[in-house]
Amino acid sequence: RLLLSAALFRTDIENEVAANDDGTWSQYGKKRVEGYELSATGNLTPDWTIIAGYTQQHATVTEGQNVAQDGSSALAYTPKHAFTLWTQYQA
Repeated sequence: RLLLSAALFRTDIENEVAANDDGTWSQYGKKRVEGYELSATGNLTPDWTIIAGYTQQHATVTEGQNVAQDGSSALAYTPKHAFTLWTQYQA
């Protein structure tokens, strides 16, 4: 048995307050995170399941202070690619 799924997403965030590295706080204008996620879930045996997933996302500051160290509009500390793999066994 195999289950495949896919999802598209877009999240717009306004006026988020976040801590800076120097201990001060800043209110950021607007951010957007958009991308897609693919996943597969399958049974290796009736009691053993494996789950794998991949996410690609593009996160930017669309208005306000740029937070990336290189001065770009990329949202800091947000990975472009994420992979997951885990397993479950029912004893």
